[in-house]
Amino acid sequence: MTGTSPRHHHEPPDAQRPGAARLAVLVAGWGLILAPLLAVAVKGISLGLSLLIFAFYPLVPLLGYALLVLVATSMIRRRGALRASARPGRLLTWAWLTSGGVLLFAAAFVDGGYFVRTDDDPTHTYRSVLTMLAGAGPFEEQNETPLAQFSNGIAVAAAIAWVLGYLALVVELIIGWRRARRATDAPRQQPR
Repeated sequence: MTGTSPRHHHEPPDAQRPGAARLAVLVAGWGLILAPLLAVAVKGISLGLSLLIFAFYPLVPLLGYALLVLVATSMIRRRGALRASARPGRLLTWAWLTSGGVLLFAAAFVDGGYFVRTDDDPTHTYRSVLTMLAGAGPFEEQNETPLAQFSNGIAVAAAIAWVLGYLALVVELIIGWRRARRATDAPRQQPR
């Protein structure tokens, strides 16, 4: 024995994981924190009632973001419950589905409303960042053109990926907390 007992030796939970895998988990965790903020900025380019609704009813999105930050910090912190996930590939898949889904949804959702008007068109206008990049719109109706329909179809697929990844991350966090609790309770229950 070298004089250090395993009880006092504190090794990071993911120390056996290769550096690239640890880096991937860190990047995915930071992506979870930054992607929703970038999504709001992306959505701000095309404006729309969705941002106005967010401004008037911020509680649900802010609580959802707070839970997402909790998940992300559990991936980033050295002793976080998800940092040493038994299945990092699955965790990374959920994280990137969530981050990519929210960004793609913000870019593809055809949105607008009365307050989004141009000087030459005082009526309701609808558009998305993707339709703007394609040089189309604004539209008088939300699904007026095939491009707007295509953009909304992408938004629906992105929303499904976003919600699926988000819910799976919450489940992974709960499992990680339970695993960490069992690991800390196990030494106390051993006979002496």
